[in-house]
Amino acid sequence: MLAFGAAPIAKLLSACLILLAFVVNVSNAASIGPRLRSIFPTEDEDLAKNVNAVKPGATEPAAGDYIISQSPIEGKSVYANFNAAIAAIQKEPSTKVVTVFVYPGTYKEQIVFNRTGTTIFRGYTEDTSSNAHNQVTVQNSHGVDTHADQSNSDSATLYSRASNIQLYNINLNNVFGKTKNFASLGFAIGNNGRAAFYGCQITGNQDTFDTNAGTSVFAYNTLVEGSVDFIWGAGSAYFLNSTIVPNTKGGYIAAMKRASASTPGGLVFDQSTIAATADAAAGSVFLGRPYNQYSRVAYIKTYLDKSISPAGWSVWSKTDPRTDGVLLGEYQNYGPGAGTSARASFSRQLSKADVAQFQLASFFSSQGTAWIDMTDVKTAPFSP
Repeated sequence: MLAFGAAPIAKLLSACLILLAFVVNVSNAASIGPRLRSIFPTEDEDLAKNVNAVKPGATEPAAGDYIISQSPIEGKSVYANFNAAIAAIQKEPSTKVVTVFVYPGTYKEQIVFNRTGTTIFRGYTEDTSSNAHNQVTVQNSHGVDTHADQSNSDSATLYSRASNIQLYNINLNNVFGKTKNFASLGFAIGNNGRAAFYGCQITGNQDTFDTNAGTSVFAYNTLVEGSVDFIWGAGSAYFLNSTIVPNTKGGYIAAMKRASASTPGGLVFDQSTIAATADAAAGSVFLGRPYNQYSRVAYIKTYLDKSISPAGWSVWSKTDPRTDGVLLGEYQNYGPGAGTSARASFSRQLSKADVAQFQLASFFSSQGTAWIDMTDVKTAPFSP
């Protein structure tokens, strides 16, 4: 027989008691776990904390970024404005994805951007999820007489003729004012380009947001403000979880100018909000009017405030209605402006079958959706 001392026996008994306590209380393991995790965080929780922290590039440039700053930064090569940075970017090969970080400030300039390839601009912000906290603004005050022989796009704060541009948390403002028959654009796109906005603000008055034929635009969590026909053009634009701000009594939001029934193009407002300023009187604003007779516009699961006219939609003019081939539709909208009993006869309430053509993948079927960054999109596009 082996002999044991008192001390080893005591240790053995202690270990047995601990084991017994564990067996008896195994049903309480779920309650033990959180207490242990509060002391010893798991790798997954550490990762979650990092993901939920301010994202890289929100307040600091990432490695390899071009940097725009109105003030010098020690140890950094910076460009004083957008146009200076763009001149340098043009030297990059089209196969390179160029990224640009912009420090806070109001940059008073007009930008015409031509580049083949993808270019990404990120504005400094402490809250990437909100356009209300943006700290980067590009501003110009140019207007174009709509009766003159000049393109409205010439007034744009940013006129993109690039193949693919993405903007994050950047404001594009045109402060020209509300002079009648003068276009004052915040943004225009041409040259069959693509553009995507995330957490941006785009403001102007007449013709604020212009999509020329063959272009494609995706906007998420983005604000667009204007007065007359302020989201317009013959291209394709999809606004998801965005805020549309009419700022004038008797104004029109959409003026789509698709050339034929078989031509791609249209405007989609998905799970968005119409929120007019005080200058837009109740019942005075129209969801849109047809710039061409094949105008194609849909408001889907969108909040319509009291500024919206009971008719919802307007003809182009009394002598030139342009309504013969239009598709001006609504689907499951809500709010004080969403009543349908007095809607214009040439508009329609869309069925599930009708609205399917406006689903994101279907709407951009010819160009695909790979150019859209869905990483931080928290609102899923609608499904009928």
